[in-house]
Amino acid sequence: MKIGIHAYAWCSVWSNETLHLIDRAKGLNMDLIEIPLMRLELFDTQQVRKRLRDAGLGSCTSTVLLEGMDLTSEDREERRRAVRYLKTASLQPLKSAQPISAALSTPGM
Repeated sequence: MKIGIHAYAWCSVWSNETLHLIDRAKGLNMDLIEIPLMRLELFDTQQVRKRLRDAGLGSCTSTVLLEGMDLTSEDREERRRAVRYLKTASLQPLKSAQPISAALSTPGM
């Protein structure tokens, strides 16, 4: 069994300013860190990949659907925004050298 920690233990938004948390998780003898993909424009795939590799730490990612994005909405445009966001979020980790999964939730769930 692998043990990990969500970066939310220390931060709510992931960026290059929080890369040091990879080392912190490794220092706590974790096997992996879960990285929140809340601000996709701040997710620097190359820097995350390098830091994970250097630390020898596994990873996974998670995201949520924000206001105006609901897969179950009766509003077609709101569903379209949700699908577009999830497609963008799911492609982001694929650029990483580590196997990454995504856990998704919708508003009100």
